[in-house]
Amino acid sequence: MNIKRLSSGFNTNLGLLLLRVSLGVVFMAHGIAKLTNMTGTIAFFDSLGLGATMAWAVALIETIGGAMLILGLWTLIPSLLLVAVMIGAMTTAKWGKPFMGGYELDFTLMMSLLALAALGSGKYALTKSSACGSCNDCDCSCHPGDKRCGPDGKCEGCKCS
Repeated sequence: MNIKRLSSGFNTNLGLLLLRVSLGVVFMAHGIAKLTNMTGTIAFFDSLGLGATMAWAVALIETIGGAMLILGLWTLIPSLLLVAVMIGAMTTAKWGKPFMGGYELDFTLMMSLLALAALGSGKYALTKSSACGSCNDCDCSCHPGDKRCGPDGKCEGCKCS
């Protein structure tokens, strides 16, 4: 097994794609379930003291945000909105429950979203982000297309490794 190959940019981008798709599918499924039973969703949100507006907002954020994650559209925005939804879920619906059997899934989803927000959408996304914050679509090994690539194939502008 070649360790260098396992940590290559291809695998990083593939990993980000898998993370985006898995999170997106989970959130879309939950959002669609809420939207298909808005009467029940609103009743549940009312029982938490949150009301119909919040029920609609969460259902739409989960559905649209999940789709945006799958497609890799402005990944930071849906990631942070979904983090807010997870914080809301943990502090309302799961408040006072133990970690195990309570909010461990919400916590895992939230931390995965934060990781995605920190890492960016990766190469396989409709709107690409740059992990180093300064290059977009360059010809280097880390950012295909940039004019700041050095002779070694590394991007000199952002010092990616």
